[in-house]
Amino acid sequence: MARPRKHFTPQEKKAASRIKSKLYYDRNWAEISAARLKKRNKNRMSISMLQLRNHARGDVVLSGYLHDAQTLYTAFRTFIHPGRLTYIDRACTTYIKTQDQDQLQHDTRHLTDILSAMRRHENDVLEVAGLGSDWKAVQDKVAHIQLVVMWLEDLACWAMDGYDTLCSMYNDRLLKYQMYVD
Repeated sequence: MARPRKHFTPQEKKAASRIKSKLYYDRNWAEISAARLKKRNKNRMSISMLQLRNHARGDVVLSGYLHDAQTLYTAFRTFIHPGRLTYIDRACTTYIKTQDQDQLQHDTRHLTDILSAMRRHENDVLEVAGLGSDWKAVQDKVAHIQLVVMWLEDLACWAMDGYDTLCSMYNDRLLKYQMYVD
């Protein structure tokens, strides 16, 4: 013969289970707490090891981004040799002599491509390293390139406005690069 039923509804079974669990916890709370603490510390340790491995990988990735950014900046410096003001002045005087806008547009496109790649590297460095000295160094290089691109675009705009307009702006020293003070 089967034993008689203690609980007749699902609600009664749940209530009895809760009471039983509460009694068990009251008797064994110290062991349960120690086991939970041990498990939590073990998980924390594995997470910190994972972060350490990712940090080491991040350093390798970061050095790659910084190297690529430096390579691009070196290409930029080579392109504008001996300096940015000299380069822009040479571009302006060349246009005044030849009246050829194609060279201004070609140089603008080339430097814009370098600027776009540098911005990608700046974002990558920011993502990997955050706001720090590495990101600031790349940001300064981006600002240098951006300034030269802005000056070239200014020249191209005045050249589109007309040869005479650009010549008078150049002679009156009203072009953006001519007003720049280092």
